[in-house]
Amino acid sequence: FTHSPRNLFLTQAAGKERLRKIRKVDLAGDSGSERKR
Repeated sequence: FTHSPRNLFLTQAAGKERLRKIRKVDLAGDSGSERKR
């Protein structure tokens, strides 16, 4: 495994996508819990 610029960029992009999905789930969970209250 080499740390080529392209691999690094793809890794960062994948990490950002994962964070975005996690935030989306968090927001959905927050709105859901707010509704339950």
